[in-house]
Amino acid sequence: KPIDKILLVPIENQKSCRKKDITKVNDLNSLEILEFDKLKFALEYLQNLKDWPSSHPVLTGSIYLVSEFIQLCKD
Repeated sequence: KPIDKILLVPIENQKSCRKKDITKVNDLNSLEILEFDKLKFALEYLQNLKDWPSSHPVLTGSIYLVSEFIQLCKD
């Protein structure tokens, strides 16, 4: 949807897509793509949104990203 956003987060010691790579995909050109240095910063961005997205954020990627997310939730 036009209001959807992509939040890119690199995974330490893993090959990760960057904004310049993902903008080559035509279907994604109309979406807002934000890049963060760490997952923690992306989550802070989501928490600070004044209008929470009507659909819930979806975490996709490698098991390394999911593992980092679980660790952040424990802290």
